[in-house]
Amino acid sequence: MTETENTQSTETKSDQVTDLKPKWLIEYEKLQKIVAQDPTLQIVFKSDRDDNCVPQLSTKKMTTDNYPLVVEAPIGFWAPQRDWGKGKWIETANIQQGKEIEDLKKQVSELSKTTETVQTQQKNQNVESAQSSQLMMMVTKQLGIMNTKIDNLADKIAPAKPTKTTTPSTEGGAQ
Repeated sequence: MTETENTQSTETKSDQVTDLKPKWLIEYEKLQKIVAQDPTLQIVFKSDRDDNCVPQLSTKKMTTDNYPLVVEAPIGFWAPQRDWGKGKWIETANIQQGKEIEDLKKQVSELSKTTETVQTQQKNQNVESAQSSQLMMMVTKQLGIMNTKIDNLADKIAPAKPTKTTTPSTEGGAQ
């Protein structure tokens, strides 16, 4: 192969990669050109058990979905399918499911980190609580010891109780 052929082959492949579109979108764009020429037509999407998303023309204007026809275009989806129970488009392509799995993995990782942080904080609080309990026990013990010492000291320095002495009464004068 010559260098010119190599360049052309590479350019064609890169154009194909950037032009990758889902089948339903290619069909939708073709139908948009037809609707642009005939405004009495409308594009709707058939989505049922047999067909996930098939664009087709309707001569009857629709404003709401009517099984199996959907009015809203599934823009942003690669392989859309209508979830009639939820009333919305869902992605059925493996690549999208892979992205969703990766997103879920990130969320799980973030939750794991948060859980580890909470557990670490709880451990720290438990340690602090245990230390506080030990400190309270030590303080209580010391207060008990101090009360005993104060009582003993008070007993030692308390004045002796005076004894009652009787003094002769001088009231009434000499007899």
